[in-house]
Amino acid sequence: MTVDLLGLSDIYILTKHEHGEDICLEVETKEGQKPSCHSCAQDDQVYRHGTRQQLVMDLPMHNKRVGLKLTRRRWRCKACKTTFFQPLEWLDDTRRMTRRLVEFIQGEALLRPFTNVAQDVGVDEATIRNIFNEHAKSLESNFKVITPRILGIDEIHLLSRPRCVLTNIETRTIIDILPSRKRDVVERYLMGLDHKEIECVTADMWADYHRASSNILPSARMVVDKFHVVRMANQCLDAVRKAVGRTHKQQSRSLMRKRFLLLKRERDLDERGLLLLQALLESWPQLKEAHALKEGFFAIYEASGRKEGKKAYEMWLNAVQGEMRGYFQPLIRATQNYLESVLAYYDCPITNAYTESLNRLIRSIHRKGRGYSFKALRAKILFSPDVKRKTHRYVFGDSTVMYYMPPQGRTVESSQQAEAPPTFGVHMDAVSDWFDESGE
Repeated sequence: MTVDLLGLSDIYILTKHEHGEDICLEVETKEGQKPSCHSCAQDDQVYRHGTRQQLVMDLPMHNKRVGLKLTRRRWRCKACKTTFFQPLEWLDDTRRMTRRLVEFIQGEALLRPFTNVAQDVGVDEATIRNIFNEHAKSLESNFKVITPRILGIDEIHLLSRPRCVLTNIETRTIIDILPSRKRDVVERYLMGLDHKEIECVTADMWADYHRASSNILPSARMVVDKFHVVRMANQCLDAVRKAVGRTHKQQSRSLMRKRFLLLKRERDLDERGLLLLQALLESWPQLKEAHALKEGFFAIYEASGRKEGKKAYEMWLNAVQGEMRGYFQPLIRATQNYLESVLAYYDCPITNAYTESLNRLIRSIHRKGRGYSFKALRAKILFSPDVKRKTHRYVFGDSTVMYYMPPQGRTVESSQQAEAPPTFGVHMDAVSDWFDESGE
């Protein structure tokens, strides 16, 4: 049979067998030049030492797994008594599979679950995992991110634990995901960045983020994320609604259905919504007072400057009286503890709002990541969008044909990889598209 079926040098095909989803090709090495000894490098002391059959896995063909029953020559050295196989450049050095299959697995394991890849190529899932880990380690060594001017710090829950997410706010990219959001972990990462480049840092009110930023980036302006603050105002209003519902149990279900009507900004309601809200607030004085405080707090961020914003905040704080003080105490305490960072929004109006879209991806990550380690999930998030397939066109005969080609660098061996240029990180839209295309 012709060798072009495989495109592998130094072998020829004897027979072909198909068994269900498997294709088995019996192949044999060609008569080649006598190799030198692997141990002592002598070539005049080497002689043939029989053959041995090996099963070598290759790239899938026609949607079927491909195995090569390879009859491989063995050689023995008279000088050092070493026995070795005839070298084949297309065979992987450590596994019984072709180099191109290893490269195929490296790319597919980033995009798809390990079990699916293992089923497609006909090797054990543990082998897929090991190849993935080696490839991820190689990508990690070449992964360089440009230090952002505006750094975002947030968290995402992965594998039942909160993990720290670092983002570039200007380019809307994920820089890295840390195994923990504790101060020492965050500080250790920040020390590796170019401190002079970072002008602003935005985060929620998690104390360790603020301590790490002030310790490592003392010249950077710390800004509390606006949406984390105003969300607390909504939570305080919702606490009042729940308290009213507990007092008037017959109306609790009706109040629960009005929850989003209360939480939505009054200016964003249509005419019907405004009428419903007005009727609701007239019926419940406590909700009316709490709703006014919520709207008043949102209005603080509409001030024209820092001075006006601080004045609006002080006026709002004085307006919180009586029992409302207890309901809004979490918001008051948080803003008092981080008042300077809250007011810094007027000097540097940045938010982490887009990062909140990660919440939609959390469920997808958990579904795709059953049994994965944190390192594997992190590698899939950081490196998968970089190997997305791109569509190319070429003319075959009289027809324009579409085909898929992996980007340059995807199939380069780790030992031959060129140093990767610095990047801004993984774009959020790319991560979202990846999950969408995966059917999650």
